[in-house]
Amino acid sequence: MFTHLKASSAIPFLYRPGVNVQGHGLMDGGVADPLPVRWAHQKGAKNIWVIRTIEAHDDGKMPVLERLKPIMRRVNQSPKMFEMYHHYQSRYADAVNFMKAPPEDVNVIQIAPTRTLESMVLGSSHETLKSDYKLGFELGLKAVDKWRDMFEASPM
Repeated sequence: MFTHLKASSAIPFLYRPGVNVQGHGLMDGGVADPLPVRWAHQKGAKNIWVIRTIEAHDDGKMPVLERLKPIMRRVNQSPKMFEMYHHYQSRYADAVNFMKAPPEDVNVIQIAPTRTLESMVLGSSHETLKSDYKLGFELGLKAVDKWRDMFEASPM
């Protein structure tokens, strides 16, 4: 299980070959499909849980990259990175639209922070992580209560 968890959070640029799981190099799929809600629905999921690290209203745009785009284009730097970013942004926006208006037979339960998280991908302090984990735990409990209420209210 540890290897699978490691693979699910292996940042593509830091783990070039990926994490070896049964002979396959696996890594975080967040770039290819940041919120795989459509995929879950296509696989038959009717109750889809989404755990986000950014607020629910976020559209997936990265302000820093948006500001850098004109400069990077002029000096022709990192075209693959921007291609990947546009793919990410498009998939993210599509997923957000799906979550806002899912098919009638689908419930999307979203756990998303109510504020910007203090921690970062790398290099966060223990206190910062603890604060963000506490927020996530509290929001998770509320989501479970919401799901329980939905489940109890639905006819069987």
